[in-house]
Amino acid sequence: YLFNILRTYLNFDKINNILEIGGGSGHFATLIKHYHPNIKCYIDIDIPEILIFNIIFIMYFFPEVKICLPNETNEQNIYNYNFVFLTPDQVSLVKNDSIDLSINTASFGEMNKIDIKNYFDLIQRASKKNANFLNHNRVHKNPEGKDDNINKNLETNIFAEYPYKENKIIVYDICRFTQLIEKDPLMIRLEEIIK
Repeated sequence: YLFNILRTYLNFDKINNILEIGGGSGHFATLIKHYHPNIKCYIDIDIPEILIFNIIFIMYFFPEVKICLPNETNEQNIYNYNFVFLTPDQVSLVKNDSIDLSINTASFGEMNKIDIKNYFDLIQRASKKNANFLNHNRVHKNPEGKDDNINKNLETNIFAEYPYKENKIIVYDICRFTQLIEKDPLMIRLEEIIK
């Protein structure tokens, strides 16, 4: 569903580098790369406990591609790889004005507000002029995690209150697909980056 929304508004023939924050198991990356093998570099930033599943998934479906694992970066040019997997403390490896499309689906709601702001800053910094940013998250979400004593003090994340920049809004709507399959509503926002 989300991929078809992107394909409605974007020309994937002109997209070289994609940044996904919280790529989870790698389904979205696999779908995009399968239908658009011209994508040169797909960067996924995620926590190590989840990143391993994405790496295995990508290696299974694309055994021939060049993959850069978090321990292999060594400050080198990560854009020489087809898939790059980074942990949150490696975001400085993503160059300014290098990304054509940034994606976040269902993970900002799990973060604290400082991390969300840092990722929005990263997206704005790393995106090329007229690049795009797809945000697909719950309307509101209480962060959850391993330590309930910490998370009980975290504020609810509200989609409309994310630290958006002054970009051009292309799509801003309730997600009709997830309305059919989930009890909690999700929103979709697709932007064009203004610089």
